[in-house]
Amino acid sequence: MIGTLRKEAGRSIVVGGGVSGLLAALRLAQKGQTVELYESRERLGGLIETRVLRHGLAEDAAHSLRASAAVRGLFAELGLDWVSAKPEARAKFLIRNGRLRKWPFGVFETLSALFHATLAPAGNRDAHLAEWAKRHLGGAAPAMRAMARGIYGSEPEELVARLAFPKIAPDPLWPLLPWVLRTKREKGIVAAAARKGMGDLIRALENKARTCGVAFHLGVPVPRDLVDPILRGSDTKSNLILTAPPDACARLVASADEDLGNRLEAVPYGALTCVTALIDAKAFAHPPVGTGALSMDRGDSRILGILYNSSSFAGRVLDEQVARSLTLMLRGAEPPTRAELCAILAASFDLPESALLEYAIAAHPRALPRYGLPLEAAWNHCRRFCAAHPGLVFFGNWTGEISLRGLIETARNFSTP
Repeated sequence: MIGTLRKEAGRSIVVGGGVSGLLAALRLAQKGQTVELYESRERLGGLIETRVLRHGLAEDAAHSLRASAAVRGLFAELGLDWVSAKPEARAKFLIRNGRLRKWPFGVFETLSALFHATLAPAGNRDAHLAEWAKRHLGGAAPAMRAMARGIYGSEPEELVARLAFPKIAPDPLWPLLPWVLRTKREKGIVAAAARKGMGDLIRALENKARTCGVAFHLGVPVPRDLVDPILRGSDTKSNLILTAPPDACARLVASADEDLGNRLEAVPYGALTCVTALIDAKAFAHPPVGTGALSMDRGDSRILGILYNSSSFAGRVLDEQVARSLTLMLRGAEPPTRAELCAILAASFDLPESALLEYAIAAHPRALPRYGLPLEAAWNHCRRFCAAHPGLVFFGNWTGEISLRGLIETARNFSTP
């Protein structure tokens, strides 16, 4: 979150109806503000949407989140029916050389990782993630490729380590292992999902916000006569919370600060395609067990990772004796053909073409922001502009809170005095 609210303002204009906009609107309304939310599309939720297929659920984007105390508190507040991951779903895998492995490194690589993690101090402050991993993880550096793909849908060369992973790649000149050991972490966090799909989280947030008095304007761009007076400082009785992607924010603020608009427009995004595949349960010689697998292989393959939906959470399929659910995370926004999907399933699980019962494709040309130097430059310009314009706040997955959990936890700041 970047910027500060005007404490004396009694009205807030929220631009963007994704999860960040819904969270901001709800918390501001609970604080006693008169809140109006504008979303240019006809529906809320941003990338998050759940579709119901013949054999189970298909998620367009987020499938689950880490349920910290703040997340569990929100679920309880919303009355949201949710499920935690199955006990047997704790196993996670990495794909190396096309094969699934729990620990894909040999003895030498493991010893190299321990040596580098214990002794190597931080190097270049602006090192990209691949360079940082090589310095701090030695032979196990390819594991960060899998993490970059799983969290950001990007390659490690496209991310700056200290921005993408601030908790394990700090600015101080500390070796990795001592820094990680001294960092406090919340205990009791579990993986969780809405029982009827993540779209239920969006509906629950909308319903709660409506009961708190939030006025929704769907399919309507925010009027300039609401935005411009706040940006010029002539309206001191209103707050403006921009939760839209940076390119949309750029179009709103460019008239007040052209340089800021250019910086926001330049924030790069990664393209991602999510394919939910419903598979004949009888076709598996050994049904996948665990959370899923992330790829650390280089090459031309589009596969970033595979999520084992029905292995992880109850309710992902109507009948686990009939179908199993997988999500293929693919690089780029070009929808795959059925033949391409069948080839991936055959290579990964030795499945025949007939095993694919049905599938749903969600292609996102601008899925997730890349946490690199262009984004940091936009942050710095946003901070300077907000310092001169109290009542303006930027809030979204590009302002430092990439995860749903981070957005939920940070949104509590809207309701503090």
